Amino acid sequence: MKIDVFELPENLYYSNGHTWAKIENGLVRIGVNDFFQKLSGAVVYVELPKIGDEVNQMKPWGVISSTNQKANRAFIAPPKEFKFDLETLETLSIRGGFCHCRLGERCPCKRVDICPCQRYVPVNYLIAPVSGVVEEVNQELVDSPWNINMDPYGEGWIIAIKPKDLKTELSQLVTGNTIPGWINKEIEAKDELFKRFKELWETKYKEYTA
Repeated sequence: MKIDVFELPENLYYSNGHTWAKIENGLVRIGVNDFFQKLSGAVVYVELPKIGDEVNQMKPWGVISSTNQKANRAFIAPPKEFKFDLETLETLSIRGGFCHCRLGERCPCKRVDICPCQRYVPVNYLIAPVSGVVEEVNQELVDSPWNINMDPYGEGWIIAIKPKDLKTELSQLVTGNTIPGWINKEIEAKDELFKRFKELWETKYKEYTA
């Protein structure tokens, strides 16, 4: 299903945190949807859980950060900025990420030894569409987090879990013919981000997807 510029497969289930769930051979594969990845911009970091960790429906289980400072924290925001270790912050700066401080995009992240915001960056929480135990983790995202942008429903999957109460929890998600009404409300709610993306889409991005 295509709504405006967003691809939202009808056979998937979506949470209000813009994570999707796909049932596969007794497991539920989870990622973030096209709406999230397009408005967020280039993903530069994903915090992955460990196999055996438990996740709970509509609760955070990890964080994701992109190069778009306005998009970070615009979806599901943590109560405070996420603190990275020095090595991770250096990696983020190389990939085009920025610290979040009063300097904005002028923050001298390549000189993280004197980072004025003490190694904090804004992030969005990853929200679990259903509850369960983590069975698989997409380790490719450690070195290639942009797979989420390139292929959000394929190579950009994040985790697969063994569900606990799938029938009940799926009934609380968005799927099928309920998708258009939901995503149009989300477009209105993220109006500023959406308009900015549409400008870029019309002037830059469309030619790469033609």
